[in-house]
Amino acid sequence: MTVVLSGPLGAFHHVDSRELMPALPAGSVELVWTSPPFEGIDGVFADDPAGRAFVRWLRPFFKEFERLLTPTGSMVIEMGHTWLGDQATRGVQNAALLATLVGEEGWHLVQEFYWYNPHQLRYRPDLVDTRLRFHDSVSLIYWLSRGTQPHASTAPVIGAQGGGRPDGNYLVLDDDESDAQYFADCAATDETPHPDRHPIAVPGFFIDFLTSPGDLVLDPFGGSGTTGLAAEARGRRWLCAECSPDLVEIARRRLRHLPGAVDHLL
Repeated sequence: MTVVLSGPLGAFHHVDSRELMPALPAGSVELVWTSPPFEGIDGVFADDPAGRAFVRWLRPFFKEFERLLTPTGSMVIEMGHTWLGDQATRGVQNAALLATLVGEEGWHLVQEFYWYNPHQLRYRPDLVDTRLRFHDSVSLIYWLSRGTQPHASTAPVIGAQGGGRPDGNYLVLDDDESDAQYFADCAATDETPHPDRHPIAVPGFFIDFLTSPGDLVLDPFGGSGTTGLAAEARGRRWLCAECSPDLVEIARRRLRHLPGAVDHLL
């Protein structure tokens, strides 16, 4: 059994999503939301300035996304930045991935979003603190689709961006209060909350924007369970897959507070 925890509308799996996705029916997913591990699961790409190894690793996932998405479905992918090992220069994984998806795989780039994310983990104190580089404060989020007219409505989210224009693509989204119970659990056991958690409002924004109640949302790199929390709260069905045991345990601790949650490891 790969199901770690389930809610009324979805389940979190401890599994490599390349094993889970082939079992899902074609055309069953309205939204793929994800933030892939920039270092990859199968290896570290610190010496991959052109992003070729990163793209090569991700390609099988995108083949499955193509099969699973409905004709009007969307894929939203949050991409961080990669410093090249100990160098003071960057790789171009973002550009390489977009060039491959749009130029070779037939995907369409619908729009970019800029998420003000001052908690970026890939902090280089040797560069920032010595005043050689600036701290990264924005994550790039790309909205792609297979067709040219994906399902979308700004009505549920207009004005929810939290900064800039109410109809703009600059997002200031944070909601630590949504994780209050998780923080309380960590305090009770004298643990430090996991720092690499997306605010629930970030996938929530795109779920409200690009899906309708009852649609299926897939996160193939489920991380700490944020997508499941956001989808369940919005009445969407959901599936998350994660192969890191550490992240699975964090997701389990966060998701078990969902009303009607079932912990399959108990």
